[in-house]
Amino acid sequence: MSLTFRFDHAVCVARDPFQSLKDAEAVGLSAAAGGRHEKWGTYNSLLHFGLSYIEFLGLEDRNRAAAVADNSLIRQLVREQPSGEGLIRLALRTNQMEDAARHFQRQGLRVTGPIPGRRATPDGQILEWSMLFIEETGEDPFFLPFIIDWKQTDEEREHRLRQLGLLKNKGRLSEIATVTRDAEKAAATWKRLFGATIEKPAVDERLNARMIPVSLAGVRFAFYEPTGVGPVSDLLSARGQRPFRIVIEDSGLKTARRLAGAEMWFR
Repeated sequence: MSLTFRFDHAVCVARDPFQSLKDAEAVGLSAAAGGRHEKWGTYNSLLHFGLSYIEFLGLEDRNRAAAVADNSLIRQLVREQPSGEGLIRLALRTNQMEDAARHFQRQGLRVTGPIPGRRATPDGQILEWSMLFIEETGEDPFFLPFIIDWKQTDEEREHRLRQLGLLKNKGRLSEIATVTRDAEKAAATWKRLFGATIEKPAVDERLNARMIPVSLAGVRFAFYEPTGVGPVSDLLSARGQRPFRIVIEDSGLKTARRLAGAEMWFR
């Protein structure tokens, strides 16, 4: 595949993104206010580990957010925010957005976008990007990652983020665990759409689940399918298919934390 996708960020529903910022700082992490998405009625805070980050996303104007038609992430946020906090979606980045749209369409998928995004940063600057959504149907969608293009190379973006003081945390985001109804299908889909490499399956007896991991540009995505009653089956029944755990390597922290409903392991 000539297209290149890299993990960009995980979106976490937060009742108050600024409180999530304070909670992250209370356990020794450096987080920052992101800004306001006036067009979508949302606001966020950010927890960076290099270029990858966790976005704590909240509703500022529910009526405005509910009127958004072309952004499935905002539609998902409006629908799920009353159910509580937690991870809901992943984003991959590329600088080949038009090629990506054609690639997904050749796979028989319907896409929305690229659509422009923008927000005001705390220092008053305007940050712009574009987003591409793979549209899914049915009552229990898998919620494939959306694609983001920052209109910069990784080197340019890293330089900018360092200037803003957002790259203070040690470590790297190395793994994301996702609960799904069909781990084999999920892994095959990531291989077909994003060029991921499927790794050796395993059984997690503690979670009572079968796990199939894939790797993509240095990040491992572990898909958990329940094999019986347990934490994975409980989450699947309560919230549907979604990411639920993030692993950070070499962070200097050696514990597990829960931030805005997101399970985080530090190694």
